Amino acid sequence: MTEGDGSDVPAMEADAVDVVPDVEPPDIPRDRGSPAPDGDPIGSLFARLRDTPAEASSSKPATPPAVLPSPAESVADDSESEPAPEPAPDATPVVDTGEPTAESVATSIRAQNDALRVIKRSLVELQNETLEHLRTDSSWVPNEGFTNRFEQPFSTLAGDVGGGTDAATGTAFAVDLLQAVTSAIERARSAGGGDREVAAATSKVFRTWRSDEAERRVAEAARSMAGV
Repeated sequence: MTEGDGSDVPAMEADAVDVVPDVEPPDIPRDRGSPAPDGDPIGSLFARLRDTPAEASSSKPATPPAVLPSPAESVADDSESEPAPEPAPDATPVVDTGEPTAESVATSIRAQNDALRVIKRSLVELQNETLEHLRTDSSWVPNEGFTNRFEQPFSTLAGDVGGGTDAATGTAFAVDLLQAVTSAIERARSAGGGDREVAAATSKVFRTWRSDEAERRVAEAARSMAGV
C-alpha cells in the first residue's frame, strides 16, 4: 500500500498466494436405462433408441391360435354355398296339329304291306284262272263277279289305320280290274290275235295291277281311311 492512505494492512507479495488448480469431477458411469441429462440431447436420443426394441417387443400382443371349424360347421357351410336347383320348366302341352305322328305312320305302313300281300296273292290266283279259261275256251270272257275277292284286305286295312271298315274300296278295286281284263281280251281278239296273243295281253294287265296299280290304290285308300 502507499503511504498516506491511512491503511495499516501490510502489503502481500504476489508469490505468497497459493493457486488451487481446477479439478475435473470423476466420470461416473450412467445406467443404460436411465435418461440422459437434460443438457445432453444426443445422449437422450441414443437412450431412447436403446430402450425402444425392448418396449415394443414387450407391448406386442400375442397372436391367438387359429380355431378350426367343426365337421358339422363345414358341412353346413358347403350346403349353404351350393346354388339352389333351378325349377324344372313347365311341360309344353301337346298340341294336335292334325299331322300324322311317327307311330301312326309306322302303323299305316305295316297295314298297307299286309293288305298288299293278300291282294297280290289274289291277283296271281285270278291270273292263273283267267289263263286256264282262255286256254280251254277261245270265246271266254270273265263274268261280273269274277274278280270280287278284295273286300276283305281293304276292310282290314281300314280297321288298322282308321278304326273302321271299308267294303266299298275293295268293291271298286274288283270292278276296275274286271273292266281292265275284259278290255284287254276284247282288244286282242279284235286285232286278230290268237289264243297266245290274248293270253299275253291278259297277263300284262295282271302284272301291272300286281305292281304299280295295287300299290297306288292301297296307299290312296290308307290315306283316305286315316283322314290325311
